Amino acid sequence: MHLLHSIFRNLRLFIKKHKYRKFFENHEASEGKISFRDEMFEGNLDHYLSVGKSAMIIIEDTLRIAEKRFENLNAVLDIPCGHGRVMRHMVKKVDGRRITGCDLDFEAVEFCVKEFGCKPLFSNVVFENIEFEEKFDLIWVGSLFTHLDESSFERLLKVLISNLNDDGILVFSAHGTYSLEIIDKYNGIVADGKVFIRDQLNKKGFYFTPYENLENYGISISLKSFVEDRINKVAADKMALLKFTARGWDNHHDVYSYIKRS
Repeated sequence: MHLLHSIFRNLRLFIKKHKYRKFFENHEASEGKISFRDEMFEGNLDHYLSVGKSAMIIIEDTLRIAEKRFENLNAVLDIPCGHGRVMRHMVKKVDGRRITGCDLDFEAVEFCVKEFGCKPLFSNVVFENIEFEEKFDLIWVGSLFTHLDESSFERLLKVLISNLNDDGILVFSAHGTYSLEIIDKYNGIVADGKVFIRDQLNKKGFYFTPYENLENYGISISLKSFVEDRINKVAADKMALLKFTARGWDNHHDVYSYIKRS
């Protein structure tokens, strides 16, 4: 099964590389090159770039609320960085040498190091085993909590908060109620009926269904009440909510912006 999956994945990459060759070989925009292995890029350059810009608008607004400036950020974490969908915009505001790109995909991290000059950090499926070398003034988490089960969601929060400097900023996206409306559009999952999902959200504030052949990774939906409860559980009174924006990222993900009290 794994061999067959690998064959199909490589075939898709081969087709993609040739179908969108003009972007991978000739795109010289100020946002940097795009890797043909970037699974977030499907040929629509305008949308791809707008998603990264959307994240930066949120981060900029969060810093404004916190009365902070990009030039004062000494250590920034982009997790998961992928092939730099957000980082290509972030390096316009923060020197790449002050940004750490973290991902499970080694090739993606290496691409970001080469293209954007960031520091590499290879992730781990066991979040507690990620070998952070410093604490961060800003952590951006784009589309990771969106895929985690309840236990993993809480564990990741705990790890990130513990590696955030006092007065540091944590900005992350999560699937909100809009994802219930479009649950049938997510690939690779067998979702329960909307009535059942809505019932789970009413009871727990959280719903999760795994991808096929995976146990703890899939699609999650989390209400604001659930997120706030988990933040309070792992950080007590250390974290303060600066801003919540429903469908704030790409008109899809809810976005939470927190500051760690000193």
